[in-house]
Amino acid sequence: MKTLCGIAVVVLGLWGTAAALREDLKPDGNTLLNACTAALQRIEQPQRPQTTQDAYYEGVCVGIIVGIVGLSDNLSLSPQYQDCLPPDSIPLGQAIRVVQRYLQTHPARLHLNHYVLVTEALHDAFPCSSAPSQPHW
Repeated sequence: MKTLCGIAVVVLGLWGTAAALREDLKPDGNTLLNACTAALQRIEQPQRPQTTQDAYYEGVCVGIIVGIVGLSDNLSLSPQYQDCLPPDSIPLGQAIRVVQRYLQTHPARLHLNHYVLVTEALHDAFPCSSAPSQPHW
């Protein structure tokens, strides 16, 4: 009976933690800004103790950005959202910094969907030129 009560307490505790994390996870710029702040702290201070919420946020930021950067060449976006990343893409830390900086400098847009904001941030940092690109020999 003690074991069953102990298991119930652990399950309820984990369920409560997961519910609290989910409650904060809205697909908007406010959540993404918090998530990418946690991810950058981990990159810049790897020895810093990390909470469960920090780890969760780090995964959210990295997952969204890696997904969008990985798909950006295959998405049919209007010119206002297209980005022209360097041929070998960019390091993850740089992509996170680009997105975080965009979110910090555009606070009036934080209510928008995080996918839109990441796309805008990449376009803002890596706009496509109107001239055709020359091959690099």
